[in-house]
Amino acid sequence: MKLFFKTMVFSQALGLLFLLAGCGKEKPWIDLPEIPLVESEYICEVLDSAIVYHTAPYNAFTDLAFYDGSFYLTFRSAREHGFDSTSSIKTMRSRDFIRWSEFSNNLEKGLDVRDPKFLLERDQLYLNYTTINPNIPINKKQLRIFKIDTGDKTSLFSGNYKSSDIWYWYTGIFQNEKLSMGYKDNHVAYYQVPQSSIPYPKCALDLPNSASEARFVTSQNRMYSAIRTKYKGILAVSDLSNICTAKLWQLPVYQLGGPNITVFDENHLLISGRELLENNNSGKNVKTSLFLFNTKRNTISKLLELPSFADNGYAGHVIKNDTIFVSYYDLHVPTGKAVIKTARIKIVKKHA
Repeated sequence: MKLFFKTMVFSQALGLLFLLAGCGKEKPWIDLPEIPLVESEYICEVLDSAIVYHTAPYNAFTDLAFYDGSFYLTFRSAREHGFDSTSSIKTMRSRDFIRWSEFSNNLEKGLDVRDPKFLLERDQLYLNYTTINPNIPINKKQLRIFKIDTGDKTSLFSGNYKSSDIWYWYTGIFQNEKLSMGYKDNHVAYYQVPQSSIPYPKCALDLPNSASEARFVTSQNRMYSAIRTKYKGILAVSDLSNICTAKLWQLPVYQLGGPNITVFDENHLLISGRELLENNNSGKNVKTSLFLFNTKRNTISKLLELPSFADNGYAGHVIKNDTIFVSYYDLHVPTGKAVIKTARIKIVKKHA
């Protein structure tokens, strides 16, 4: 009984210490002008969904592309979320989005590989990802870019980039040049990517709330960048003539983990990310969600939450006619594995 009482008192005291320490370290999150959340103009229906890969214990961080008549799906396959020198970047291919076959498996000896993305430039598809070297104190990272050859798997396009401590999270096309969005110590910047040597900074975005992962798209003479933070997601909007000066808008979405942004039509952008419902990170409140941003009205609507639980998100999407094709990862509760999923979503305008 005495032992129980002492243990209880110690636990309460320890809890109070943690509480006081937490109060002392609480960050004053900055609120930006928030984009209004409005009722959707569209109706969505999930036509089907499937687990397409589950072999390794931890499969995550997807992207999706349509190229030369086929869908390409890429993701990281590993033993765990953290550093894993046995990890690989798998790419799968399908003509019908139902039957998938392995297209390539990229490993880097002794390195961790992470966050694969596709890049479509002048009718050529590229695969890019970041490597991490554990043997260097500042955890050096390197951007790797491969060409997708439909007849010959992947071939190295450029791997001569010198190591740096920038996390190159997404590489896309801007004004006919490759442009990366990367981050370091909560600072997000655009980096121009030459064919060799190290990507060099074009400009940095002054962002609050511990910003990190970011992805951009261009539409109607503007650049839109969807950005993850530890508070609410951010949408940075700038003119193409000066992407370094951006108007920052707060999204009505907590965190927006693994953000993706795609042109839906001339007036809308499709945005996806891992959302914490009501800022609650318990399993059932963590969802892979899709949103539609109206560029004319500066409003956003929620399309749907995909079947997802706890550890999930990092979606890729392709839009064809009235169908959104999606890839993402999700926790498979019965096995405890992180698995790769796909879904087809029909989207039609209300009162069309």
